[in-house]
Amino acid sequence: RVDLRKSPNADFTKESTEISLEQRRFLEPIVIRRSRLDLEYITRYRKDLERQNISFPKVEGPTLLEYDLKGLGQLYLDTLSQIGDSESTDGFIGARYKPATYIIERDKFLEKYGSAVDDVDLKVAQTNLSDFMRKLLVMRFESSKFAFRTTLERMIGNNKLIINWWEKLEVVPIMKKGQLPDPDDYSIEDGEFADDLEAKLEQLRNTKGLLEIPAEWVDPQFILDVRHDTEVLQTIHDSWFSDPLLEELDPKTDELEAQIQRLLKENPERKIVIFSAYADTVNYVSKLLIDRGMPGILSFTAADSSKENRKTLLSNFDAAYAIGPQEDDYQVLICTDALSEGVNLHRAGVVINYDIPYNPTRVIQRIGR
Repeated sequence: RVDLRKSPNADFTKESTEISLEQRRFLEPIVIRRSRLDLEYITRYRKDLERQNISFPKVEGPTLLEYDLKGLGQLYLDTLSQIGDSESTDGFIGARYKPATYIIERDKFLEKYGSAVDDVDLKVAQTNLSDFMRKLLVMRFESSKFAFRTTLERMIGNNKLIINWWEKLEVVPIMKKGQLPDPDDYSIEDGEFADDLEAKLEQLRNTKGLLEIPAEWVDPQFILDVRHDTEVLQTIHDSWFSDPLLEELDPKTDELEAQIQRLLKENPERKIVIFSAYADTVNYVSKLLIDRGMPGILSFTAADSSKENRKTLLSNFDAAYAIGPQEDDYQVLICTDALSEGVNLHRAGVVINYDIPYNPTRVIQRIGR
């Protein structure tokens, strides 16, 4: 039988709720956390700020900046199609990152490595890695020519390394982390591996989880696809970077330079923050603008986070900097997302996203600086 009559607990709950509300009313004027909208629309707060002559800047919505590709339009579209279309048979496959999906002797593979890896998880992980590397290549392409070139050359080198393992060691290596050694860096005597190479491989087996899959256990299509990827990436590289005149074209940075000049002409005291997701893009763009004669350029990445560099940064862009005098040596800060959290840059009034990060929350954090 259920007794639905009022219990003593009901009185206790009501009384404790009233006490909690009273405590909140008491603490609210002392401990306060309000958004800017609260401060603007709650009368007593708004009038208090007006009496103190305190105001907050109005944040304008983002403006889309477009630029003319200056004759690079078709090359741009062709490149994007080759690296971004996962359904294309002529474009980038990413075979080097998913060798487990080409294994045909699965019983032998599981017999040798079954205790060390999960066959299904390994294939899924490598397929995801291949997709991620494709997306990374597109993002680097959209970021800057220098970032794209760096990634292309690294991928081409890694593909050639896998081809070397296939041809000279007759092995397909799978490593969970770390860098593979290049067989060309070691001598081979009388058909046997040199002691130093074997020692290096043994170290990788023990510490880096190196799996050495005999080439005969792998579908030959794997190495054909790796060679195909190498040719595709090399062709793209040559299309963009073999012609000195074409290599000098950078319409994205041209547009950035024009925007900076326009903004500073409107207000010579204005400070501007430019964010990129990649340190090599930051270094490339800042150097290019400085080489073109633009003054007041400061670059900052995680590698630049020395005490002296942070002092220069904060004294020029942090309005709350009180350790020393406020400086005006730099008007433009080009930085990575290393500064998108925990650093005040509110002497600046404009934020330019030179590229858009993979995580959109980063854009909000950039604006918050």
